[in-house]
Formats: sequence, structure tokens, C-alpha cells
Amino acid sequence: MKTPAKKSGFTLIEIVIVLAIAALIVVIVFAAVAGAQRSRRDTDRKSAANQALASVQQYYSANNNTGPSANALTSYINTLKEPSTNGAYTVTVVTATPSTIAQGTIYIGQGGCTGNALSFTGTGWAAVFYQENGTQACVAIQ
Repeated sequence: MKTPAKKSGFTLIEIVIVLAIAALIVVIVFAAVAGAQRSRRDTDRKSAANQALASVQQYYSANNNTGPSANALTSYINTLKEPSTNGAYTVTVVTATPSTIAQGTIYIGQGGCTGNALSFTGTGWAAVFYQENGTQACVAIQ
């Protein structure tokens, strides 16, 4: 009896397994890249909030410790861009905790931070802003 000649090559199952593994790797890489981009945009937002606070402090000192209005801050903060939309930030001066935090808006109040919320106690300034995971973050200067 003659034995059949062995053919070289890959079976269909081997090819499917390799493609499945490659697809899984691609999905993991895309998820990691998207997470890194979100993190970078949140870092940019924090940087913008810190720049806004520095501008508030500059305005406050230049105007005999008079608190700024949103209109007055516009000329100080008009170059800050929201990283998701590349549009200019809206700056809102608040005297009470905002009920909602909107993307593209930096809320500034006199006081500090308690966790991720504005606290209206203290002599410094604080800013709250939206993060991409749907939460807010607060930064403060004294």
C-alpha cells in the first residue's frame, strides 16, 4: 500500500487561529492608544486650568485685589483651547458649586478644592473642569 505524499502548507484552522490572535493584538493596541490619548487630553485640561488660575491671580493682583468677572478674564485666557474640540474654553467665575460641569468650560471660584470639587473657603483660587471619563477635577493655587 502506497502512503499519500505529505503536502506542505497551513491548514485552514491554523490560519484562522493566527488571524484571531492578530486581531486580538490589534484591539489591545487600539484600546491602549485611545486610553493614552484620553489621558493626554485630561493632562492638557489640567494645564489649561492651571494657566487660567495663574491669569486670575495676575488679574486679581493687577486690579487691587478685585475679583475677576468672566468678561474681564476673556482677554487673559482667550488662547486656551479645549483638546477634544480645539475650541476656546469658556471661563465662568462662580460663587457656588456648579450643578453640572460642562466640557469646554473652566469654572473658577475663590477658595480651594475639597476632593474634586470647589470649596469656597480660603484665600486662594480654584478651578474645576470636565474630564473625559465624565468626572470633574479641581486644581487650586494659594
